[in-house]
Amino acid sequence: MRITQVSGYAVCMAVMFIFTNALFAESTFVTNIIDNDGDVGRYCSIAVDSNQNPVIAYRSDSNNCIKFATIEDTNYNIEIVPDTAGSGYGISLAVDSCGEFGISHSARCYLMFSFKTSWFDWQATVAADDYCYGATALAFSENDVPHIAYIARSDVKHATYDIQTNSWVTQPITTVHFSYHFPSIAIGSSDQIIVAFEQGGGLICVAINSGLGWSFLPTFEGDMPSMALDAAEQPAVAYIREDELWYAAYTPIGWIHTVVDDGSEGPINNNIVPSLAFDNNGNPAIAYLRDGQLTYAANHAGWLISSVDESDADIQHVDLVFDSNNTPFIAFYDGSSNWDGTSLKLAGIGLTATCVADLNNDGRIDFLDYAIFANAWCAFGSYNLADLDGNKSVDSNDLMIFCSYWLWPWP
Repeated sequence: MRITQVSGYAVCMAVMFIFTNALFAESTFVTNIIDNDGDVGRYCSIAVDSNQNPVIAYRSDSNNCIKFATIEDTNYNIEIVPDTAGSGYGISLAVDSCGEFGISHSARCYLMFSFKTSWFDWQATVAADDYCYGATALAFSENDVPHIAYIARSDVKHATYDIQTNSWVTQPITTVHFSYHFPSIAIGSSDQIIVAFEQGGGLICVAINSGLGWSFLPTFEGDMPSMALDAAEQPAVAYIREDELWYAAYTPIGWIHTVVDDGSEGPINNNIVPSLAFDNNGNPAIAYLRDGQLTYAANHAGWLISSVDESDADIQHVDLVFDSNNTPFIAFYDGSSNWDGTSLKLAGIGLTATCVADLNNDGRIDFLDYAIFANAWCAFGSYNLADLDGNKSVDSNDLMIFCSYWLWPWP
């Protein structure tokens, strides 16, 4: 294993390390399918609403638009976000201090911003028309002003809404045309804007604007950065380097780099961006892929790694968030082309396990569910519980899905 480049902060007592990690180890992730109606789940982005329920924005390739899911344990409310036809690329979801939702995304080379409030339904607006493509990153300031980092041709740019002129204002962050990828954004309590991104060739950049223009922290080698602010509002970055998962924390002496997962237990997938988040106690956690499996690393007096989802999934997008109770939730896209198509999935600690074939919702697949299924055989139309593949008819495909879950949960 590669050693830490710079020694970290004071080492906690061994007893605290064992106790904290033992509590974490007792927690088990549960994975549920949220939506498998066609090809859904790409570019998923997760947040928590004012009721501390997970909310997820994601693309539906089948409908060529953005969908939005609110999850309250086993109850899912899924809606199509209006005016997003031909859109849904590079999605980033954020919730402001009033519990209102915002989504940044790209569509037909435009940077778009969709928002929903308690007063009116989803509205879409063009935030910039300068050939936006790829990922976007959205964050709200303390006064609920949206800020978006995005890639425009060969530049990294920042867009924000000017409440004085009621219009969007954009500015370049980079001054040299290059190949840039994977922007992240965070806003400090004093409206300090921090943006991280990858410069082609494996260099990670972090830019800061405190109101006097953009300045850059020292760059470092790495790919696929995910940035968040720690308890001191200093940037931290999860990234991939030489097939290892790394964590970088910015301190008064500069960046401190630590290897989180050296790949000795399985190769770290270097084609999926990891997702970094902090819980309310200031502990960092990272969702990422190891040997194709969804994996979770949390630093509680030391990094502890656990498997989240060991199914035969083709995971292509992951996003991590914590609620106010420090419960982690991970949204991810399963691109497997098996019987259930592609799926938007949610993994979380303390979730109630669900199954699409549990038609009477009693936590088991048995003859009671089969009776409901048989009664719906050959039925047509939307919103039929037995329509397991979402094609608006109950047919042999649904029967195959139902049989694959027979006597679930399995011992």
